[in-house]
Amino acid sequence: SEERAHVNHFRATEKISLFLKVKFHANIEKPIYGLTIKTPDGITLYGTNSRDWDGKISYTPQKKGDITIVEFSLTPRLISGHYILSVGV
Repeated sequence: SEERAHVNHFRATEKISLFLKVKFHANIEKPIYGLTIKTPDGITLYGTNSRDWDGKISYTPQKKGDITIVEFSLTPRLISGHYILSVGV
């Protein structure tokens, strides 16, 4: 829903979805999208990337100027605290 569009806190047992809007500035034959969750001091607690999804490797080539939306969905199950979400292409 629209009121949940920009959330900066959530419950540990709540399924969350993170959407990335990616604009490509170059042709990329095999883009890989990644997400990590880290503690404030840099310890990685969780990581995934598009090579790991559905147990198969699937790439959609992107051309310079293309815009795509990528969704990461997970239930974090973390203790109360502050965490850093890091995303990349």
